[in-house]
Amino acid sequence: MLVNQIELLNILFIIWLSLDALIDSNLAIELDENNAKAYLRKGTALYNQNLKDEALNVFNRGLEIDGKMIIIRWIELNW
Repeated sequence: MLVNQIELLNILFIIWLSLDALIDSNLAIELDENNAKAYLRKGTALYNQNLKDEALNVFNRGLEIDGKMIIIRWIELNW
């Protein structure tokens, strides 16, 4: 029983981290629409929430800004 509770807490913590990263990256994008690092972080947060189609769209936007950084991260996620 305790193991299941610990697993649940770990899952909730990962979700919280992804949501926090999503909120931060959205704010960064609002401040600077050309912040490729913010698109990278947002895409990663979406990917971690299994929103892969949306993540791909965000990565593609970041790719338009700074192709090298975004594509390297995308390759790492799918390797």
